[in-house]
Amino acid sequence: MKIPGVVATTPFAEGLVGMIYQSKPQYPGLQGIDINRVGGVIPLDHYVQGGSFEALDDDSIILGAVLANNLGAQIGDKVEVSSPLAYEKMKVGETMLPRQLRVIGFFEFGHQALDGSVALVTLRTMQELYRPRNDGARHQHQDHPRARCRYDGRTDQRRASTHVARARSLLDRDQS
Repeated sequence: MKIPGVVATTPFAEGLVGMIYQSKPQYPGLQGIDINRVGGVIPLDHYVQGGSFEALDDDSIILGAVLANNLGAQIGDKVEVSSPLAYEKMKVGETMLPRQLRVIGFFEFGHQALDGSVALVTLRTMQELYRPRNDGARHQHQDHPRARCRYDGRTDQRRASTHVARARSLLDRDQS
């Protein structure tokens, strides 16, 4: 599906997970990203501090700086991540061990809630951990580079156009 004016898209998947490091639990949102395409929509590499966005692979994770601080995790440490799928498997007598992921960096958006409650992994890692219930695509519009919209897999063309129009009107209002 092509939407007029959209210059870049990237798939994603997200969901809540349990995360433990040295017996300290946290329950952040985990976002699986396509590292080859996300830069066209969101310049994540600009926000990564103390590490490298390019080093993200299927066995690593980038933590929000506040989340990392709350856990006490440093670059090179391994955190254990479990998805709700592990609990579903326990209900039927199966076991799903937590996934160990190596911390390769921290991001700082400057927004306390995001920096304290989000972690980034590859899309493949997210799909392995968590059957994505909240997946879709993000895009950036050519006329309004600050407007970034997000669509789920069920969005139709009419709804997508409405989102673009709403993003335009919000930006136009901000500029006046």
